[in-house]
Amino acid sequence: MEKIRKKWSSMDLFGKCSYLSVGLLFFLIPFTGLVLESLNISIIKFEIILGIYVLSIICSILAKKWKLIIIATVGALLLWAITIGIAEILWYYLKSWFDIDISYR
Repeated sequence: MEKIRKKWSSMDLFGKCSYLSVGLLFFLIPFTGLVLESLNISIIKFEIILGIYVLSIICSILAKKWKLIIIATVGALLLWAITIGIAEILWYYLKSWFDIDISYR
């Protein structure tokens, strides 16, 4: 833990911004897709998630964190696909087992 704290304090502003934006991106994709969309709450649009992705890529380029760019791109695409798959599975089982229809989403 001390090693991580020391590395974090030695990073510049763009490095910290890139790690925080990638973390926020990886949190927002499943939260938006699984929680907010199933409850028909539309406060986080696709453009916001795309903007956070672009911000993380720009900050990663400025901080010269090339591996983080690949992690953000591949991770966001995989996380988006997994979230869509889980949402469809949840929709099917909620409809068949509990007769709850969330198809308005």
